[in-house]
Amino acid sequence: MTPNALKILYFFNHPTAEDERKIASGEIPSDRLYAMVELKRCGWCVDACDERLSDFEYRMRPWMSWINWACIKKAMQFDLWLVKDNFSFILSILARLCGKKLIYIDSLFHYPKSRLRRASIWLNVRLAPQIGVYSNFQADFWSQKMAVKRDKFRVFSYTVDHDFYLRGFAAAQAPVEDTPFVLATGRDMGRDFTTLIQATARLGIGLKLVTLPYLLPKNIDEYAHVQVLQRISYEALFSLYRDAVAVVVPLRDNIEYPSGIRAGLEAMLLGRPTLCTQSEILNEYSAPDEHEIVYCAPHSVDDMVRSLSTIIDMPDDEKRQMCQRAQEKVLERYSMAQFVVELEQVFHEMANSAA
Repeated sequence: MTPNALKILYFFNHPTAEDERKIASGEIPSDRLYAMVELKRCGWCVDACDERLSDFEYRMRPWMSWINWACIKKAMQFDLWLVKDNFSFILSILARLCGKKLIYIDSLFHYPKSRLRRASIWLNVRLAPQIGVYSNFQADFWSQKMAVKRDKFRVFSYTVDHDFYLRGFAAAQAPVEDTPFVLATGRDMGRDFTTLIQATARLGIGLKLVTLPYLLPKNIDEYAHVQVLQRISYEALFSLYRDAVAVVVPLRDNIEYPSGIRAGLEAMLLGRPTLCTQSEILNEYSAPDEHEIVYCAPHSVDDMVRSLSTIIDMPDDEKRQMCQRAQEKVLERYSMAQFVVELEQVFHEMANSAA
């Protein structure tokens, strides 16, 4: 089988037709579909399986993920299955039984406390030929925890849609805020907004959070300097990026998955002064000694205050050089084209093994 003859099916946990339309019209970045759009442009035969689950199937999903028979029937027409997010025991077994190539991407998060959940991951890891992760730390961590060979895990670069972000940022409205503020975004459980809220309160600077209420402390209403923006347009987001004196990615300690990586790369790409909590995974994308972003210790208000003050008080030339180094790094290494190259390498290897 020649590589480009491979028929590739993406499994998503959400409908994709509307996302494809919005990507084509420039409304959202193409990274939302993990290079599916770019692969189609390169001539690969790619489709998505995103049919909504029935009520019964939705209730059963925590136990038998992807039990949608319409998806399974469709999958039989394809050679390679690329599953985004959750492991599926059904798909893992079917791939083995039917001789299908299978790769999971971004399916590993926190190491679970539940023995049943750990057993489920252990089984899927052994059944799947390849598991895509976004850092060497993840590959090392999970290969040790699951007692499997390191080469079971394929390390991909996390990438963002350069054209979309740079175009949107260039078109963002001129600054309208008279009061300086710090910006932070993120909607996963790895965020530590409490430390950031306390640090900005101590500094007497405004804070705008693009997030959801469940990630915020219960006493959030006591902090008058904080504005919470739950769902905003990309146009509004780009204006916030342009206005902010710094972008902060506050993270909890001991995170085993790439929390904050998108927010960090976005800020770096847009040339904004960026502060991140120390993270093994983020360090692989921008090491502290490269001086592209500023790091602080986890769960330390004092250290975050110090690091934020470093950015705010940094001379303009030094700040500009730091942001330029960060932007050049993302432009050079973390483009969607790079992700396509890495995926194509996997497809070629799988096609050759099939032959």
